[in-house]
Amino acid sequence: MNTVRKLVKSPLIKALGAKSLRGRIIYELRNRYFEDLNFSIPLGEDFHCPITEADSAYSFSEIFVNSEYADFLQRIPFPRRWLDLGCHAGYFSLYLAWQRVVRKLEGDYQALLLDADGRAGHRIAAVLRVNPLEGRFIFQHGAISREPGEVRFAQRGGMGSSLDFTDPAVSAVEVVKVIDAANIAELMAPPYDLIKIDVEGAEIDFMEAYESVYRQAKWLIVEWHSWDMEGLKEKVVREGFESRGFKMEAVLKPKKSGLVDGLPLSTGTHMYARI
Repeated sequence: MNTVRKLVKSPLIKALGAKSLRGRIIYELRNRYFEDLNFSIPLGEDFHCPITEADSAYSFSEIFVNSEYADFLQRIPFPRRWLDLGCHAGYFSLYLAWQRVVRKLEGDYQALLLDADGRAGHRIAAVLRVNPLEGRFIFQHGAISREPGEVRFAQRGGMGSSLDFTDPAVSAVEVVKVIDAANIAELMAPPYDLIKIDVEGAEIDFMEAYESVYRQAKWLIVEWHSWDMEGLKEKVVREGFESRGFKMEAVLKPKKSGLVDGLPLSTGTHMYARI
């Protein structure tokens, strides 16, 4: 049997000695079959972060290496019930669940994760597969929008997928069901300790059409997006939430402006407290 294995492996091992072929195989694995590598980073406390695609490494770095959300956890009671709207790969919620164990916090907890990207389902499934989260996370595929019914959604690389078609770099378009305020309450009944909203431009829709949801939350984390260098929508978002009974407690990420596919884009993140 060992002889047969050697005979089978020998041509492959010899072929892999060619740098050009090796590079091509690595390229194909990274861009087409990355998930098959079952690559997962141990976090400790029996938690792991699966990296299902190369683009997810940036999100992992921001949340778990650079501790993007560590600051707000110093400002509020640790959440037990939260909504993760625009969950992408689920790393924000995974971070909160992991931190609960790290901090030895007792008691049950639950999260609703929602994303309009059709690729999010397998990302969340990977998170659930390698972590002790049974019954803790609810995932729903759907969009945040003021429009009823269904909406067109633009898939892009990285974390740029959205309902917004301003950026022309679209890899695919899918029609997605809108998850309205009533649907959210059915999926996970209020009240909520925290809502994280990162929906790549649909934050205005959320602010205007989901008031019945966020009025039942104590804290909001809102990432805003504005297709200009001035960040004009930052003022719209802030004044909108403040006129609806919230106070801005902190700027978690200050305004950052740059070019995306040649177009100006400004982003930033606020934290709000319900008054």
